[in-house]
Amino acid sequence: MANVFRHPGTGREAVVSARCVPCVLFASVAYLAYKRLWTHALMGCVILLVPVFLCCACLLSFTLPLVPVAYSIVIQDLLAAEYLDRGWVEIGPARQ
Repeated sequence: MANVFRHPGTGREAVVSARCVPCVLFASVAYLAYKRLWTHALMGCVILLVPVFLCCACLLSFTLPLVPVAYSIVIQDLLAAEYLDRGWVEIGPARQ
């Protein structure tokens, strides 16, 4: 279900819906950075790059699909928590 968040100062609204799941699946760490989830974007880069530097590039075939799939499972909760932490107000479910 899609939730709508409103910025109290500007009145700008943002919708957190299931549409963000395919975005994070295809764009991965870039989508996390676009949504200003800097800590998670950095963690995703570390998870992707550390095995390459430590061992070999063959581990990239394991970690490359792992990061987007893991974040696609929790992206809606991450975005909702981030908006609330920034002071946005949840105004309820989106109208269809």
